[in-house]
Amino acid sequence: MLSSYWHCEKRDKCPGRLTQKADQNPMLTASYNHEPDENKNKQEIFITNLKRQIREDPMPIRKIFRSELINRYTNEPDAVCTLPEFYQIKNSLYRTKNENCPPLPKSIEQVTIEVNRKWRLSLRGEDFTMIDNNSLRYLAFDTLESLKMLCSCEHIFADGTFRSSPKPFTQLYSIHIESSMLNGTIPVIYSLLPNKFKNTYLGWKEQYYASAKDDPISIKALYQQTCALAFIPTSSIDDIWCNITDAFDNLPGVQVFFDYVTDTWVDNDSLYPRKL
Repeated sequence: MLSSYWHCEKRDKCPGRLTQKADQNPMLTASYNHEPDENKNKQEIFITNLKRQIREDPMPIRKIFRSELINRYTNEPDAVCTLPEFYQIKNSLYRTKNENCPPLPKSIEQVTIEVNRKWRLSLRGEDFTMIDNNSLRYLAFDTLESLKMLCSCEHIFADGTFRSSPKPFTQLYSIHIESSMLNGTIPVIYSLLPNKFKNTYLGWKEQYYASAKDDPISIKALYQQTCALAFIPTSSIDDIWCNITDAFDNLPGVQVFFDYVTDTWVDNDSLYPRKL
């Protein structure tokens, strides 16, 4: 029969001992010489519950902390003031989070994202790794939903930052769109680049177009078919352009793009004539 033995954490001053056999209730074998520290016990229970949720739930740590704090306030409002603040225990919580994470790579060559593993899947089970280039070693992340949002916007914003780039990459390059809900911009594409060279940017762009899926909601398909108008006999442009607009008419906000191409390149009185 498996037995567990418990002692007071102040064992150098307190003889308190407990014995527990299997699933039986613990039995006091030596009395304590002091009163229990209820506040400290509640703090330990609070931290233990936090760490258990962090191991089981992929939610951000701060969100889990707030949720547990609200739950504790609902049940014991007077005890909340005795609980530790986030900054006091964040290092311990992040260490718990990292227990099941792979070790951080120390060089570009050590960066690997295994196919069909959880590290490349969103909470919905979608593979959000759009590009995994091994020759120049850069990565790009997005989802089908973020591509839809990108297609629906009239303006996009691209920016690269070096300070926020996770090591061993040099640059975090992101594409943002306007959000009326947030009254600002939101990122829809993230890329991790190994350097600031021109060839890296060009390779990233070409591979991104090549990696997009050939379906009616793809940026690649709309982009390629529209650009192909420049190589089509002028007598066939009207019919082909009508086919393109019909195929992509389901994209939110795409009419703005259609109007731009029509007014600039397609109409008989367009800004640029069909024959230059």
